[in-house]
Amino acid sequence: EAMATLLREVNIWFGFSHPHVIRLFGACHVGRPFFVCEYATNGTLVSYLRKHPNELWFKMLEAALGVQYLHARGVVHGELQGNNIVIGSNKKAKVTDFGLSSFVDDDCHSEISAASHWVAPEALVNEDSRLTFASDIYSLGMRIVEALRVVGPGEDSFRGCLPWGALDNIAVKNHVRRGKLPFQPWNCTDEQWQLVRRMCAFESKERIKVATVVDSLARLANS
Repeated sequence: EAMATLLREVNIWFGFSHPHVIRLFGACHVGRPFFVCEYATNGTLVSYLRKHPNELWFKMLEAALGVQYLHARGVVHGELQGNNIVIGSNKKAKVTDFGLSSFVDDDCHSEISAASHWVAPEALVNEDSRLTFASDIYSLGMRIVEALRVVGPGEDSFRGCLPWGALDNIAVKNHVRRGKLPFQPWNCTDEQWQLVRRMCAFESKERIKVATVVDSLARLANS
């Protein structure tokens, strides 16, 4: 059953063609499964923003366009955290690893030490709950918080730049389950924070759709 799921996911990924989604060139299911995909020569979103902080809103817009493409095709990413937004050779943000995280070597996620920072409340309250478009929107909102912390001064450590800062997973889960959000970063305007709040509403049905996210990010990127 696991192999059938793998092949189904690979077939879906292979059919994608979008400037903000990593391309899959091939895969092998014999022995240990592996994938051959587009190489993100400019690293992760986090590492890129450390060098190019002024591009924050453009990169978040590009990532949202990638998510919008997936949602339009009925695909929930489900893993919008850590290394899963990368920067390609053309310096465009791209989403990757959608739906395939359980089949990828754990070493590929060595940077992830606090996945709860990006997980929607419904997934923490009920770990068996099905991830949805709305849970992707929540995670993308937390990526905005993370990005703002990355470009702010005095946050050099990896954990310091996480959405919830240095809080451990247990503390993060307790806050999220009670409907709390991280503190508004000092470099985040009220308009920007309002977008995060709308994306990260506790009730999934109250979160805005990806099209609204794209429109809002476009305004912020071009303001």
